[in-house]
Amino acid sequence: MHLLLVSPFFMSCDVYAGPGKNGQQAVGISLDQAVARIQKQTGGRVLRARQNGSVYVIKVLMPSGVVKTFRVNAR
Repeated sequence: MHLLLVSPFFMSCDVYAGPGKNGQQAVGISLDQAVARIQKQTGGRVLRARQNGSVYVIKVLMPSGVVKTFRVNAR
């Protein structure tokens, strides 16, 4: 499992297990897992979480008072 922080407003989480097509098979992450991970990493309060295709969009009120939007790959 690895996390890739592209910018302060974009986060991607990919989880893979076992060989599959092209050598990797996507396992996936649930919306609840993505929300818990973002909440733990930021220490902020989740305002909204939704799925947009294969991406979860999570809006967080940061401890500093700034609202940031994170995107987590659902696959």
